Amino acid sequence: MPEGGHDDERAAGEPATPAPTVLDGKYRLERLLGEGGMGSVHEARHQLIGRACAVKLLRPEIAHDVQAVQRFLREARAAAAIGHRGIVDVYDVGVSPQGRPYLVMELLRGESLGQRLHGGRRLEAAAAAEILVQVLDALAYAHRAGIVHRDLKPDNLFLVPERGGSESVKILDFGVSRMQRPDVPDEALTRSGMVLGTPHYMAPEQAAGATDIDHRIDLYAVGVILYRCLTGRLPFSGDNYNQLILRIATVPFPRAREVEPSIPEELEAVILRATERERERRYPDADAMLRALLEFVPPKVRSRLGFDTVVPAPPPTAAAQAALDADDPAVAKTVASGAGQVAVLPPAPAEPPARETALSVLPGTAVGRRSWLPAVALASALLLIALLWAVFAPGGRAPAGAADSGVDASAVEVGEPRSPSGAGGR
Repeated sequence: MPEGGHDDERAAGEPATPAPTVLDGKYRLERLLGEGGMGSVHEARHQLIGRACAVKLLRPEIAHDVQAVQRFLREARAAAAIGHRGIVDVYDVGVSPQGRPYLVMELLRGESLGQRLHGGRRLEAAAAAEILVQVLDALAYAHRAGIVHRDLKPDNLFLVPERGGSESVKILDFGVSRMQRPDVPDEALTRSGMVLGTPHYMAPEQAAGATDIDHRIDLYAVGVILYRCLTGRLPFSGDNYNQLILRIATVPFPRAREVEPSIPEELEAVILRATERERERRYPDADAMLRALLEFVPPKVRSRLGFDTVVPAPPPTAAAQAALDADDPAVAKTVASGAGQVAVLPPAPAEPPARETALSVLPGTAVGRRSWLPAVALASALLLIALLWAVFAPGGRAPAGAADSGVDASAVEVGEPRSPSGAGGR
């Protein structure tokens, strides 16, 4: 299984770093699948049970580099901590007799998204959304486990053919991931100021070498991947590394529709929100971005993937939209999704605490619309008591006909002012 984690990966059959034929008397290496900056990946088979697998061997020249070994083994810990079908499984770890650490992983058949997009190829909106909702589902699990990938790119997304012509997606190469769980130490694997990741897919804060990065850098990378899927090109380029980093940090993210006008405006909005320069304005989590992309996945595909149907969310109020246009991050966080869609959730209780959403507290919404009902009921009761006292009090009793007429007239007088509001409240 070519891990796809390195841009200089070699094709099978090319000269490779020599590797032992059998590891620990268990794993027989059968052929080279690819080679990258950290090591080589081989197709292998378990000697005793005959199970096919992939073995990733660290390069000999860095096998004794403590930081490199820690990064290498972090991939195994990350996969074990997440436990999601969209993350490549790691079965075993060990060290070869030559002192080279190795990982034993599930063997995948297929191609990376990078291979599919090679040469500027583009994907249809539905195909791109189908791939990336699976990526976001796996990322949601990773982020809840306190793990940030930090190096998402098309080469690290592997497309596995399934029965019926469908595909599943596996996220590869958690070697530079960052663990934020209190029970998993996050060793300093890089020197101060060193940048990890592939520059074209880096969020501005990651490119700047910030130390307080969080899960939203992965959402930014997904936005860049979506842009490339739909346009066939990268959003930023440069003559050298420094120029590229400067553009990522200072130039507004380009609009996909300027490259390919057929892209739906709502889908372009998803890209732009995921790639906001200020991370507070991006999607708050992978689940929110997933819900936004689900609109573009056909219903049959959503059902096959196990996602709920989507329904339109109420649009933001005029006040909320004005605040968004004014670049108010505090209000921007209350908008449900960039595409105006939310997933259908299980039925809520009859009485609607669910209506008190983030959007309902903004000006112009219906919160408190029935708060006048108790006051109207009390006023009606007082008027009725006053009427009865006027009719039946000693010395003030009217003749029967007059009393009936008076009650009818009073009822009309009381009823007329209440009829519009009463009708509106029923």
